[in-house]
Amino acid sequence: RWKDKLEILHLVGFAMVAVSVLCSRLWTSTRARTRWRLRWVAASAAAGLIPPALLYLLPLAWGIPLGPAGEMSVLPLAILPLGFAAALFQERTVDLGSSLRVAVRWLTLASLFAAAGLASSWLVAYLPGGLASAGIVREVLLPIGIASVLAARFFRPLAKRIDGVLGPKPVELARLLLGFRSELQGEIFIEPLGNRLEDWLARVGNVRPVALLVEGPTPETFVPACPSGGAAALGGLLDLSEGELGGLAQQDSVLLQAGSCHIPGQTLESLRRAGFRYLFPLVFQARTRAILLVGPHRDGSSLDAEELDAFSALAGQAARSVEAARLYKEIEDRGRREEHMRRETEAILESCKIGMLLVEDSGLITAANGASSEILGRPALIGQRVQEVLPRGLLMLLDRSARQEGEGRHRVFRYSLGAADGVRRVVNVTRSILGVDSAARRVYALDDVSEEVGRERKMARQDHLAAMGMLASEVAHEVNTPLTGIASYAQMLMARMKSRLPEMELLKKIENQAFRAAGIAGSVLTFARRREAEGFEIFEPGPVIAESLALFEPHLKGKRIRLSTERAPVLPSIRGHKGRIQQVVLNLMMNAAQALPSGGEIRLATERDGESVRVRISDNGVGIPAANLPRIFEPFFTSRNEGEGTGLGLAVVKQIVDEHRGQIHVETVEGAGSTFTVSFPAADPSSKEAARGA
Repeated sequence: RWKDKLEILHLVGFAMVAVSVLCSRLWTSTRARTRWRLRWVAASAAAGLIPPALLYLLPLAWGIPLGPAGEMSVLPLAILPLGFAAALFQERTVDLGSSLRVAVRWLTLASLFAAAGLASSWLVAYLPGGLASAGIVREVLLPIGIASVLAARFFRPLAKRIDGVLGPKPVELARLLLGFRSELQGEIFIEPLGNRLEDWLARVGNVRPVALLVEGPTPETFVPACPSGGAAALGGLLDLSEGELGGLAQQDSVLLQAGSCHIPGQTLESLRRAGFRYLFPLVFQARTRAILLVGPHRDGSSLDAEELDAFSALAGQAARSVEAARLYKEIEDRGRREEHMRRETEAILESCKIGMLLVEDSGLITAANGASSEILGRPALIGQRVQEVLPRGLLMLLDRSARQEGEGRHRVFRYSLGAADGVRRVVNVTRSILGVDSAARRVYALDDVSEEVGRERKMARQDHLAAMGMLASEVAHEVNTPLTGIASYAQMLMARMKSRLPEMELLKKIENQAFRAAGIAGSVLTFARRREAEGFEIFEPGPVIAESLALFEPHLKGKRIRLSTERAPVLPSIRGHKGRIQQVVLNLMMNAAQALPSGGEIRLATERDGESVRVRISDNGVGIPAANLPRIFEPFFTSRNEGEGTGLGLAVVKQIVDEHRGQIHVETVEGAGSTFTVSFPAADPSSKEAARGA
């Protein structure tokens, strides 16, 4: 009786333990497909085992009358096979052949075990010499031991025979897919990675179609990794919300044929039409980085449990490879953008006329544009120290500006910089600090304002000269009238006092000085009034130059100056004003004579130079100092002593030459003389257009 009670209690205990284990595993499991299976198994176990255990077995063990409820409680046991069938076959998540293969194996093992035990027991009990009652050792323990040894020995060969009858088992698929991990991890580009993955799954997994979708411009958008692959049937992008992506991140696989609450209905329908049946999210750090879409086998059959596990494992491994490829592409794109920006910046800096120097805290120049080399007159600046390139005085001024203005930008304006190529330039210098601390790198900006400063000086000088010219012209105009009166009165007195020689000499001096003053006033007026080309005509320059020499020769009397000429026999005609051309030659000859205070030689040469007439006047006098050479054509500029000149001779010459569209050049050596070369363009006889002043 106690044995019967213990057997019944043993059944009750195992039923309750089985229900408890299944429910606890359902509570703790995180894999979606495992939870889906356990939900059916645990529910069917609880519904089928708990009622008969509590209402039938326990009352039976303790001798309590069952009643109608107890007798009917055995009916829920039928739920157990229904629950297992739902877990195995509903929505075709597990292949029937795999389940049958496992069931046949274990049934064969159990049958072998039972047959070996029964045969051993029969042999011990009924063979000749055997005993009908041989005891528990011979009848129970010995047959169980023999059956266990035989089952262990013949299970594997028998399993191979069963596999041969039921068909080959795809045991190599998972191994091959897991072996692909090394190849996936070695690929760092998205498109080749997608191509290899899709091709591998199509060949080894014998499935189609296969598509890999990777994260697009936004985290909710997925685009095909290879547009020409299996994703071509999708016809567009896959858009999912943040909540849907979060749901997919918690799944290892999604059966598209059964529907999914994590994918919108319209999107799910488009995936089905494209031929996809399974979705595997590629999750990295709890975020879905890519999606692997897989169709059924080529013959239309579904994937079995082992294949789903292999694909899920591959998705987990491929997620790392996809994330690495995505990061590499992001870094590559960022590097490409930075390289593009760097090239644009360098092009801008090279095209900029402002010199830029990038200097480390140690004073070493690490970058420089072409404008800085041109301004500083140094072809190679990178690698040199800023103390060797910029003057010490400039650096001291920048440091003084830093002490006065604090950290930030330090400026020095209109600094006269002597460059390494010997040219002196005026620059504005700005020093800026890159960073927040004083030990950061510095940028020196050099702005060459030499032309601007020169224009400002020229404009100021022109304004000054214009004011002086207006004043001088007004003064000359006002002085010219009394000078004419003085000369007239002197001539009248000279006519009355012909016999008085001493007074005649004085009157002649008065007349000469009046004429001289009138000539000076006329020169001022000539310069102040820029005449147009009135009176221009075509003429031979030879006779005009000869007449100028005849007018100049009386000025050489009493001076130790020798005049030599070298005139071309034939000169082309020029268009101009004879009197002004004569004035040019006379002024240059007079200047040459004034440059020979102790005597010397003046040389005049005329020649034809292509389509122009060239007049060269040279002397071997004192020459022109180099400091005065840039200003010799400025009005009212003279290097002679006070009272010896007005500074208008060369200015008037330059004005007349410009009016005749000619050119004038000067060559001088201080202490060795000067040479002035004037060239006038030859006239075009067929042209009737009158030349106009410049």
